[in-house]
Amino acid sequence: MNKEEVDEAFNDSLLKINKELNIFNGLWPHRPDGDKLFRRIIVLTVLISVTLPHVLGMFIQCGRNMALCGENICGFCYCSGVIAKFIVPIVSKEKFITLYEKIALNWKEITDPYEQSILEEFSKLGRLKSWLYFVYCAVAGFAFCQMTALPALMDIILPLNESRPKILVTKAEYPFDPFEYYYELYFLYCTAAVVSVSVLASTDSTYSVIIHQSLGIFGIVNHRLQKAAKHKNQEESYRVMVSAIELHKSALEFLELIESTYQSAFLIFIFVTVAFLSFGSLIIVEHSEEIIDLIRMTLIEFGAMIHIFFISWPGQLVIDHSENLFLSTYTTKWYNMSKKGKMLLLFMMMRCLKPSFLTAGGFYIMNFENYGSIVKTTLSYVTVALSFH
Repeated sequence: MNKEEVDEAFNDSLLKINKELNIFNGLWPHRPDGDKLFRRIIVLTVLISVTLPHVLGMFIQCGRNMALCGENICGFCYCSGVIAKFIVPIVSKEKFITLYEKIALNWKEITDPYEQSILEEFSKLGRLKSWLYFVYCAVAGFAFCQMTALPALMDIILPLNESRPKILVTKAEYPFDPFEYYYELYFLYCTAAVVSVSVLASTDSTYSVIIHQSLGIFGIVNHRLQKAAKHKNQEESYRVMVSAIELHKSALEFLELIESTYQSAFLIFIFVTVAFLSFGSLIIVEHSEEIIDLIRMTLIEFGAMIHIFFISWPGQLVIDHSENLFLSTYTTKWYNMSKKGKMLLLFMMMRCLKPSFLTAGGFYIMNFENYGSIVKTTLSYVTVALSFH
């Protein structure tokens, strides 16, 4: 498919939010090269400018102040994770183009009204999750930055005899006095919050939409399977069964492409998120008496848990729908099919014995069970830190 057809498919209201977010960050592959380069330079410049002070802070505070060292490690983990998410669609450009073309082709080739409604149902679900995730990221990013402005705001609303102490957005290390350039740093971190939120929302919501597209295809395969079993005309039943198997094969190939595109990146994301959660739990304990910092760090820690939940959820759905399709091959009215149809169903049963799933690095399966293990481990770190504190 040409890029005009792909753009037209994504201009549909069900997919438009993902396209617009990717355009904003310079990640939509069908934009002019100059436009993409300009946007990417801005995004990377902002992200790197807030990453370097945390790198400096890690080296300076390591061995001197473990609380500040841990906070800088968290800042570095967050920034490096966002940068990694931003780079993945750039280095895997051809794979993303293929994914987008496949989505557009599905909308074009699936013409049956009922099958279209199945695809629309899953696309609407993906869009809803994208909006909710975007709203949460925006609220968390806004709260993290704006809560540091409370003392300055209170000086205007309820002034005291002297100014209230200023709160830095992050306790990183700078080659200058951060309080002297407080408002410049505040503006920089507000800009970084907008950029990082847009990157997280665009990359993660795009992943969710891609997965929900594959789930919709699984749903259509299931529908065709039931339709083939109920059809009275055995020749027509056989034709529908063939189309179901061909679509199932296409869906599996689509999942393999998703796996090859994301598995290395997911391994980095899981590692970075676990490190962030581990050190973040220690920081929360250290800031237990500083209300504003405690609330800010708790929001970010909770946000990291939501992030890993959001990327684990689609993986769990892939497993569930794969297993449901396997069960459907057994519960369908196979005895109504012709001999040829039964043979095809048998082959499909054999293929469905191997469940579909997504992994991080080929060994960490993206599902709720492993997500629960990560959260449980993080909570155990908090418990240990509290006992020593």
